[in-house]
Amino acid sequence: MRELLFSSYGIRLIAGLLVLAFLASLPAGLAGANGKRYRNRSQVNGQGRNGGWVAPVSNQAYRAQCGACHFVYQPGLLPARSWDRIIAGRKDHFGQEISLEPGQAESVRTYLRANAADTAGSRVSRRVMNSLAGQTPLRVTQVPFILHQHMGRKLPPGVFKRKSVGSLANCAACHPTADRGIYDAAYVRIPE
Repeated sequence: MRELLFSSYGIRLIAGLLVLAFLASLPAGLAGANGKRYRNRSQVNGQGRNGGWVAPVSNQAYRAQCGACHFVYQPGLLPARSWDRIIAGRKDHFGQEISLEPGQAESVRTYLRANAADTAGSRVSRRVMNSLAGQTPLRVTQVPFILHQHMGRKLPPGVFKRKSVGSLANCAACHPTADRGIYDAAYVRIPE
């Protein structure tokens, strides 16, 4: 037995068992949405396998106010100038009023600006910015990169007219991990 432990085979066996024990002890946060563990931490921390990740929403006032009416879009999907116009136009936000106290509105605006596409640094945010050509969209669904990702692909006919989808604005219908900022193509599930 002692000879086996100190042989090259025995050392490799022990090293392999130690590696397995280490991998088993990793926290769940290092696993992807599908439970798969990735070798490169950047694949979990914002880039994804196809670069389809943006930072999830972390501001509770923004989440509560905007989430009351629609999907809470990550700030990294629009540039700061778009978020500025949305907050400034909160008295008439597509026919609705966004009721934020002045201090709360400034706090939300600061959060959105700090995490906007022009400062976020994720691949998706960079692609959003590269597609804008100076435009200041007020809707995520007006961003050329996002339109191209959906309209430029071979999606089933009428997918956005389905009751289960509704429109391009309903990200969570096809991206079940959208609330976590994961838009990776590997996680897309188009409902019937």
